[in-house]
Amino acid sequence: MGHCADCGTPVCVWCGEEFEAGVGCPERALAFVAPDETVAWRERIACGGRRDSYADGFKDGVPHCCSDCGVCKGELHHLGCSRETCPGCGGQLFGCPDCDWRRPDEIADVDQPAAPSAEEGR
Repeated sequence: MGHCADCGTPVCVWCGEEFEAGVGCPERALAFVAPDETVAWRERIACGGRRDSYADGFKDGVPHCCSDCGVCKGELHHLGCSRETCPGCGGQLFGCPDCDWRRPDEIADVDQPAAPSAEEGR
């Protein structure tokens, strides 16, 4: 997670949107790096989707799904959001002790998967 230089609001390090903007992150996949350094791509879990362990329903009485990054149901959380579910183990993605996740731009020479349909990962 980054922060806006002007106001200090958290911003997504991938897409640059401020948390609270209500706009989901466009980055659809994360790379899981196994101990032998092989890479497997995993689709991120949409906020409020059937596999989302951390959806809480509201933020300040407004029907956003995420109380941390402010995205609406069906959108992808912003990188650094404490409410995003790890697609590997089902725990909390932020600081996940069990999975070695990397952003796509941190993995060299590995093709990313094709964009999923609108319902995948939800």
